[in-house]
Amino acid sequence: MEELKEHTPYLVNFKDLVARAQTRYSEIDWRRERVSTTLHKTSIALELRRKELDLHRSEVAQMVGLFRRDIVAMDIVDYYPSFDKVVEIADILGFEIIIQKRDN
Repeated sequence: MEELKEHTPYLVNFKDLVARAQTRYSEIDWRRERVSTTLHKTSIALELRRKELDLHRSEVAQMVGLFRRDIVAMDIVDYYPSFDKVVEIADILGFEIIIQKRDN
């Protein structure tokens, strides 16, 4: 049996990781990356909550006046409806959209 080797834990400051990643992008591309990441996190949160509430995509779509395919596209971050529709969906699922100034 092969002996297990002890590895030094990988400890890193998250802000350092972000700063290092940011150096690979132009300012405009970095903004797009941040938006894309935020949309991805939002999609996951909305999809998980919808499933937790046992709501079908078609039910959510009907509640806010969208097509089921729009909700499917949101789930895979392929499409986002207008901001007012996203806020409506978030409200139906029990979320609140908060916009605040970043610290950086």
